[in-house]
Amino acid sequence: MNTDTEKRGQRRRGGRSTRAIRHALLLMVAFVALALPAQAGAFVYWANHDGDVIGRASLDGSGVNASFITAANDPWTVAVDGQHLYWVNDITNTVGRANLNGTGVNQSFITGTLGPRGLAVDAQHIYWANLGPGTIGRANLDGTGANQSFIAVGHQLLGVAVDSQHVYWADHDTDAIGRANLDGTGVNESFITGVSNPWGLAVNGQHIYWANFDTNTIGRANLDGTGANESFVTGANAPFGVAADGQHLYWGNGGSGRIGRANLDGSGPNQSFAIATGARGVAVDSLGPQAAAPGGGPQALPPGGGSQAVPPGGGGLQAPPASGPKRKCKKHKKHKKRSAASAKKKKCKKKKKKKKR
Repeated sequence: MNTDTEKRGQRRRGGRSTRAIRHALLLMVAFVALALPAQAGAFVYWANHDGDVIGRASLDGSGVNASFITAANDPWTVAVDGQHLYWVNDITNTVGRANLNGTGVNQSFITGTLGPRGLAVDAQHIYWANLGPGTIGRANLDGTGANQSFIAVGHQLLGVAVDSQHVYWADHDTDAIGRANLDGTGVNESFITGVSNPWGLAVNGQHIYWANFDTNTIGRANLDGTGANESFVTGANAPFGVAADGQHLYWGNGGSGRIGRANLDGSGPNQSFAIATGARGVAVDSLGPQAAAPGGGPQALPPGGGSQAVPPGGGGLQAPPASGPKRKCKKHKKHKKRSAASAKKKKCKKKKKKKKR
């Protein structure tokens, strides 16, 4: 009898020890997840024509680095993806490229452009506007296969944008936004009309945006070209480039050289969000918060990057309960039927039934 009791006690103690170890291990894993460093923050970039450099700042406008990339040649616009930063060099008719940390600078990544202005990138290609012949150029992401006349329009083209289905451009001669399919077919030179000297373009999962240089405004329309609003954001100062992420719209104020920013609904405009100099084209890197990744590119990480912390008291890794499930009494196989009123207080009876005599 004592032996059976001792064995049951050992099993109970062993079960509690195992659960305690599992609990401790899970808590350690959760602690490590909380302690892991977040990925580096996202940035807004701009082409600085005053100093032939590319500038960079954090998405809150702090940490301005006016000379993040140096030795450019009259840069007009910038573009960025999950691995590289790109820009156009007007004087040397090239497209430059560098790693996102500023290393590996190549000022002649793509050559043979003709007065390059706008620049855009998706998961497979890089696109640019050739001002002189009025064409959209395209190359593979590694710089090979450059085609200077991928889309031939014949007008002075400035900004370029791309999403998962179309390429868009700003037509300086006709005051219009053009559009074509990603393979260059279906050219529509009057996709959006009535704009005012459009320069930069940006596109996200719902809207297309453009800079109206003459009226100092940022325009917006639906992706199908409807609902055009030429004064979506007002008060800009000779705006050049435009960029958008999942929360904000950015533009380069060519008149003041500073970066402007507003909420995606157009509210809260700040014309001096980042104190830059000589700002033209702007871009927001792919680590920024995005509602949808334009062009089918890499999806953005949550703000602050990396692994999500385990919320205190819940979420993530759940700790096991302090005590395991109740065991059924093995010693007694039969229990008397109880009424519904007494069913809540079941107890394992240890006494054997006595035979009625």
